[in-house]
Amino acid sequence: MKKIKIILIACFFFVPTIGLSEDHDHDHAEKVEASKDESGLTKEEHSHGDADEHGDHKGHAKMEAGEKKEKSDSHAHGDDDEHGDHEGHSKKEVNEKKESKDEHAHGDEDEHGHGHEEVEANLAIPEKDLSRFDLTLKEVKSAHIIEGLQVSGRIVPVDEKVAHVSPRFAGVVKEVRGKVGDVVKADTLLAVIQNNQNLQTFQLYSAIPGVIIKRHATLGETVGEEDVLFIVADLSEVWAELAVYKQDVDKVRLGQKARVSIASHLAPQEGEVIFFSPITEEKTQSRLARIRLKNPDPHFSPGAFVSGSIVTNEIDVPLSVELEAIQRLEGGDNIFVREGESFAPRKVVLGQKDDVNVEVLSGVKVGEKYASGDTFILKAELGKSEAEHEH
Repeated sequence: MKKIKIILIACFFFVPTIGLSEDHDHDHAEKVEASKDESGLTKEEHSHGDADEHGDHKGHAKMEAGEKKEKSDSHAHGDDDEHGDHEGHSKKEVNEKKESKDEHAHGDEDEHGHGHEEVEANLAIPEKDLSRFDLTLKEVKSAHIIEGLQVSGRIVPVDEKVAHVSPRFAGVVKEVRGKVGDVVKADTLLAVIQNNQNLQTFQLYSAIPGVIIKRHATLGETVGEEDVLFIVADLSEVWAELAVYKQDVDKVRLGQKARVSIASHLAPQEGEVIFFSPITEEKTQSRLARIRLKNPDPHFSPGAFVSGSIVTNEIDVPLSVELEAIQRLEGGDNIFVREGESFAPRKVVLGQKDDVNVEVLSGVKVGEKYASGDTFILKAELGKSEAEHEH
C-alpha cells in the first residue's frame, strides 16, 4: 500500500512535466511555423540564405571584377593591337613612301639619264654649214696667255698728228675744195681766199697728210686770221686713253704692253703705255693711261669707246681653247667637241685666261676639234632637246 502511494506521487509530478514539455515544444513549433510563414525561411535557413546571398554577392562582385579585368585586359590588348596595327600601318606607309620615292627617283634616273650623254640632242651640223651658224672649228693647242688689268676708255687722235688749218690773212672764201672725210696729202689745196686788203687771192693747203675731220669754211664767208677752217688728222697712229682707278695704280708703268679691243668680232690692237698721268681726275678718281696704237683698224676711229687690257703677266700653257667657245652648263664650264658630224658637250676645268684664250687644265686633249664662235646656238639646241626629253 505504501509502495502504491509512492508510485502515484511520482506519476503526479512526472505527468505535468511531460505535458509542459509537449506544450513548450508545441509553442516552439508554432513560433517557428509563424516565423517560417512570415519570411519563408527558418532562422537557420535565413542565416544560411544570408550566407548564400552574401556568397552570391561576393561571387557576383568577383564576377564583375573579373569581367572588368577581362574588359580591361581586352581593352589593353585591343589598344596594344590597335597601337601595333597603327605602328604597322605607319611603318607600312613609310615603306610605301620610301618605295614610291625610290621608284620615282629610279624613274627620274631612267627618264633623265645621266646628263647630256643620254639625251639625243640634234647637234649634227655638217662642216660646210658651220658658217651659216657663225661657227668655226678650232683645235685644242698650246697658247701664250697674257694676263692683264682690265680698263676702258676711248680712241683719240695723236696731238702732234692733228693740223688746224687757218688763213694767213683775213678775207672772203672764194672757193672750197676740201670736205670732211677726204684723204689729203701735205700739199693738197683746201680753199681759195680773197685778201680783204689788196683783193688778191691766195690758196690754203693742208700742212700734213691725213683725213679732213672738220671743216668750218663756207663759200662767200668772211674769215679772220684766227679762224680754223679745216682740221686734218693723221690717223695712221691713234691713242687709246684708258682710265685706271686708284686701286690699280700700282699695277701700271710706262712701257707695259697693252691690248685694246673695240668689238668681239674684231681682232684686238696691240700697243704700249707711253704716258701715265700723275694727276687724278677729280670726278672719276682715275688716272689716264695713254696707249699708242700704230696702223690701227679703221674701226678704231677717234671718239670710239674701247676696252683695254694692260699686260701684267705672260705665261705659256700646253692646252687652251678660245674664250668664246666656253658655255656654262649645269653649273660647270663646257665646250662642244666635234664628234663625227655632230657636237657633244664636254666639261672642262679652266685656268689662266686673257681676252682671247683660256687655259684648259683637264677635259680635252691636244688636237681635239671644238666649236668656236656663236656657240650659244648649240647650248640653246641642247636645252631644247632636254626639255622635250623630260616631257
